[in-house]
Amino acid sequence: MSHAEPPDLDSRRRLLQQIETIDDLTEQRILTLRALTFSNIHLPWLNVDNQTFVKWSSKMRPEMETIIEYDASSNCVMIKGRSYMLSNAITMAFNHLFYEITRSQGQQNFDFYPTMPMKRFKFIGQYENTQLVPDAYLKAKNDPYPRHVILLGPFNSIRNVTAAARHWILSTAGVTKTATIFVIHLDRPPLPMSVLINSPAFQENYGLLEDEVRSVYGNIPDLATHILNWYFDTTPLKLGGEYICRIITFDQENINGKRPVATLKFSAQECEISDVSTRDQSGAPIFELEGQILNLNELILLLHHRASSEANSIAIDLARLKLSQLGILQDQGLRRDAKFHDHLTPGYPGRFSNEEFERTFTGRR
Repeated sequence: MSHAEPPDLDSRRRLLQQIETIDDLTEQRILTLRALTFSNIHLPWLNVDNQTFVKWSSKMRPEMETIIEYDASSNCVMIKGRSYMLSNAITMAFNHLFYEITRSQGQQNFDFYPTMPMKRFKFIGQYENTQLVPDAYLKAKNDPYPRHVILLGPFNSIRNVTAAARHWILSTAGVTKTATIFVIHLDRPPLPMSVLINSPAFQENYGLLEDEVRSVYGNIPDLATHILNWYFDTTPLKLGGEYICRIITFDQENINGKRPVATLKFSAQECEISDVSTRDQSGAPIFELEGQILNLNELILLLHHRASSEANSIAIDLARLKLSQLGILQDQGLRRDAKFHDHLTPGYPGRFSNEEFERTFTGRR
């Protein structure tokens, strides 16, 4: 499912109605539910005590451990939402920051490497037996819990993700120093493909005569570029959506969260940063942790690039459908994720690529 297509809420609702007890929560249903949503799914009506949860989860394959979470304070089983283009960009950027910390303090002192696997941690103290999975984390080798965790969640789950951040601070015996949340809000949601192809713009060839489509824009890249520019120039609708991301950090002194570290607003067309709490000497907005810095300008360019890639993909699909409708489509060998509008993302920080990260980490060039 493309990120441009909204989660199938009706299918999710029907599937949830079939789950009345913990035994109804089969692996197949868990994976199907996860595929239908980006946010965590909470199942409070199951009312599963800790002993029952431990017994039930022991029957699951080890791979399922990082998909299932448990809040012992409310007997609530949770299914962790699936990753999507923006969450991957954020965790990748923070893994770079964590790498810089380990490099400055000695890599041998940390459980950290380029492709960190997700892991579920069991809490003690106030939220004893609660088990949560951070989206990214930095853990010292001899510590039972991460020192720093990153938690991601869409705006409609802000209450849950802030509660999770407090759990990390209050129930890890002081080991977890910070929990930073990224709350992502779709300011203008991307329209489903079914709506776009039934729009007057699609039916009227995005302002082109049919002869122009055939003679001037008769291939997917050229027509897709025209479609993308048409949306940018003639309508406030943002292909790929328009997002607002608020970054908030929790620690022992700010158990309810500090004021936002920054607010990032971005789409395929533009990006901006506001509410910045920390800047470097040059005035650039930064996120600082243990003496190391993540430049937020680089992070928002990365997110902007992901939104641009999604807009490109949507435009390619629309061009392909339009040319097919007019009977002039030929197999031009262009993948859906092909890039043809790179000028949208000047200064894209290529050092955040996974391949480059691994080469840097291992010292290979």
